[in-house]
Amino acid sequence: MASSVIILVVCLHLMGSLVEGLEGRKSKCERITIPMCQDMPYNLTRMPNLMGHKDQSEAAIQVHEFIPLVEIGCSKNLKFFLCSLYAPMCTEQIDIPIPSCQSICEEVKSRCLPVLRQFNFNWPHMLNCSRLPVPKDGLCMEVPNITDSKAHKHHGSSSFLSPSPASSLPSKHTDIKGNTERESKDILNSIEKMYPFLFPQRRDDMTAQSSYNPSAKPSIHLDAFEMSYHLNTDNSYGGGNGKPSKSGSKCFSDFVYIPIAGQNFNQSQAVCAPKCGKDILFTRNDKNFVEIWMCIWASICFMSTLFTVLTFWIDCQRFRYPEKPIIFLSMCFCISSVAYLIRIYAGPEFVSCDRSDSGEDHITLEGLDNSGCIIVFLLLYYFGMAATMWWVCLTITWYLASVKKWAHEAIEAKASIFHLMSWATPAILTIIVLTLRHVDGDELTGLCYVGHHSPNALLYFVIIPLSVFSTIAVLVLIIGFISLARNRSDIRFDGHHNTNKLDRLMMRIGVFTTIYTLPALCVICCHIYEYMKSREWLEAALDRSRVCHDTNDVNACRLADSIPHKEVFVLKIFMSLVLGISTGIWVWSNKTWSSWTRFCQSTFGRRQRRNFKCPQVLHNTQYIQVQQQHLTPSSSVTSTAIVNVPHNQILRQQPYHHSYASIKSQRHSHRPHRKHRTNNSITNV
Repeated sequence: MASSVIILVVCLHLMGSLVEGLEGRKSKCERITIPMCQDMPYNLTRMPNLMGHKDQSEAAIQVHEFIPLVEIGCSKNLKFFLCSLYAPMCTEQIDIPIPSCQSICEEVKSRCLPVLRQFNFNWPHMLNCSRLPVPKDGLCMEVPNITDSKAHKHHGSSSFLSPSPASSLPSKHTDIKGNTERESKDILNSIEKMYPFLFPQRRDDMTAQSSYNPSAKPSIHLDAFEMSYHLNTDNSYGGGNGKPSKSGSKCFSDFVYIPIAGQNFNQSQAVCAPKCGKDILFTRNDKNFVEIWMCIWASICFMSTLFTVLTFWIDCQRFRYPEKPIIFLSMCFCISSVAYLIRIYAGPEFVSCDRSDSGEDHITLEGLDNSGCIIVFLLLYYFGMAATMWWVCLTITWYLASVKKWAHEAIEAKASIFHLMSWATPAILTIIVLTLRHVDGDELTGLCYVGHHSPNALLYFVIIPLSVFSTIAVLVLIIGFISLARNRSDIRFDGHHNTNKLDRLMMRIGVFTTIYTLPALCVICCHIYEYMKSREWLEAALDRSRVCHDTNDVNACRLADSIPHKEVFVLKIFMSLVLGISTGIWVWSNKTWSSWTRFCQSTFGRRQRRNFKCPQVLHNTQYIQVQQQHLTPSSSVTSTAIVNVPHNQILRQQPYHHSYASIKSQRHSHRPHRKHRTNNSITNV
């Protein structure tokens, strides 16, 4: 129980962190530490910047990759423009960072884009000019009017940048087409030094007169390991050889160009992530239906499991091993159902969407930067795996009690092992998934889990663990039932020779096992089906996107029917939640009704006055049991009278015989009914 409390405390802490992150705190101005931007006309900046970087060290890594383009000299305002994005100006009078104006971006783009296009490079998406304000709509910076092109110190810590007219550009940059092959290669080499996610293409045998093909078709690569929407380099749909292509490559209209961490941590990959709100695999009607479906069954699961947990809380002594793991299993499903409710309440944009550097929302491929995605993943994955482990523990404790005839005290002594196994194993799997950055969003449900865009991650971290745990549980149950069938006549559960009670217990465990096993196996089958078909579904989605891109046909761009069969995912959601609902069956009994009745009467019932005529009066104060010996009038047989007297009244009374005489006199004055006048009777006064 202590471990369960710790888990709940951790969840509450994560929720608190989420709320704190949602509230947000106003960042303060800080001195610019990015080396490239330390000679700006201002010396204070604010984080996070317009590119989403949370600190200057992170921003410096990216902005310094533009140095080769700055050195080319296509625009003298390029450096000022870049620094205004990665280290925007800050003033204490305004709570937002101040970037450069949109006109500066357009000027830089008009001068530098021809240089990039000459070598088949497009304008970086994170430098989208439409994101920047214009002077009449918001605060922004114009280029300082300083004629000196050299660095000019200002206030001892910063310098102004001087604008450069077109005539001042080097001739080799104003007329790219006239360059020699050697000059073109020098420029290309400078550009290709830039950070891989800016310009991921690599070309070895490119010259100034070759390679730019405006009609080139974009392509997306289905990587062998990551089911991300990677940019292909051979202009085909998969099975690429990894060699560079001489044709341009960009994302389709329904995708966003973003960088993610590659398999090697010192490299990056350029991917096209699906935009949020776009119909890539599923139609809008199917998404709306699944949202209602999740809301209904998640609410039922939450209420059923919460009722089970509360029943255990008000009557802890009733639930002992071997049935006690059902309570922890129910608690895990109760917390997991909260993840669905968070998704319903907050919406898919809050949980499964991230924002790219260009300001467009896309389905998250690495959910470590989204606090909502992380919390939903932890609630679903960790507590889902923990529930499966507690199911294994339930089968083991049932086997020990029914077949090995262990008493509940002996099983209770092994409780620490069950807790360690059930909480530590999912924790290890969760840490591995987070380390490998396999948390991603789902287009259909809007949840964050494992394997939506990586079939191998789905196999290694979902299918295999669930299959192993379920196999162990089913084998233990089969062995246990076979043993019980062979030795049924010799089994004595808890030392009682009551075969009817044993039959009822076996029936309850058998029903619960059947109800739980079938949905668990069905969920595993749905995951296997998704693993086998995911590549086929994605190829069909990419084919549709290519046709839409080539033809611009409205009918081709509209997804009429979902590519996967939505019934499979609807069944998986239902079976996942009905597992939690099934745990409530265990407490649906008369004992539960009695427990809740006693709890409600003792908590919310009116305080009754003492009445010695009614021996069954309930009091909230502490009682002391006093045993007294007396002889009945008709016989010399000794009987015991248990007198319940409030503790505070006992303390006020003087000698013991006085209280006894008082009670005795009251007992004789209110003689019991004739049907209660029996020998060896126990009278409650």
